[in-house]
Amino acid sequence: MSGYYPSVDIAYTVNSLDEASTLEAKENSVLYGAVSANLFAGF
Repeated sequence: MSGYYPSVDIAYTVNSLDEASTLEAKENSVLYGAVSANLFAGF
């Protein structure tokens, strides 16, 4: 039965550099979330 329910994925990443550059700050982070469902479960 679990094939019919959506799945949720969440990830969080933090990066820290020794020093800032012109293109990137010294510290940055990314929060990622995704929801997916198997539309063909049971076939």
